[in-house]
Amino acid sequence: MMKKAIKIFGTTLLVVVLFRGLIFRSLIEYQEIGTRSLIELMDERLIEKIKAKSNKSLLGISKIVKIADSVTRQELSFTFKKASCNPNELIETKKANCIGYSAMFNSIASYLIIKNNLQTEFSAEHLVGKIDFFGLDMHQYFDDPFYKDHDFNIIKNLKTGVELIIDPTVSDYLWIDRVTLNK
Repeated sequence: MMKKAIKIFGTTLLVVVLFRGLIFRSLIEYQEIGTRSLIELMDERLIEKIKAKSNKSLLGISKIVKIADSVTRQELSFTFKKASCNPNELIETKKANCIGYSAMFNSIASYLIIKNNLQTEFSAEHLVGKIDFFGLDMHQYFDDPFYKDHDFNIIKNLKTGVELIIDPTVSDYLWIDRVTLNK
């Protein structure tokens, strides 16, 4: 009996790990309530890290998203404390909350979109939103101002209207590469 329970638990755990993105997107939706301004990349160390990842060749949007996500994950670790949201400072401090994660991702993606002359085809935006779990606003259950909203990003194809919704914080900690926006 114990062997069967371990097999069921192991199989369930494997399914949850393998399908975590699908499960997450089925249970959790994001609602946009605002935007934040783009912070232009100025720090040469950060720009060099981006260039090293891009091999100085022309990139498509999927590679741009992968590089922005990868550099953000490698450079930052999450903190619940007050932290800068400026990527030019985060390269030094290495600590960020969801605002800093999204600001860095957005700055890197925007930088690469421009460097690859794709600004007439794609845009990157830093969004502020609410997270719904089964349609319930999760933020209503927290009194701390830290939990009043959550930042995430959107990459828009300006020609087709297709949107890719990314939460760099969730990407870093749950390895989920996209989330669902409730419109």
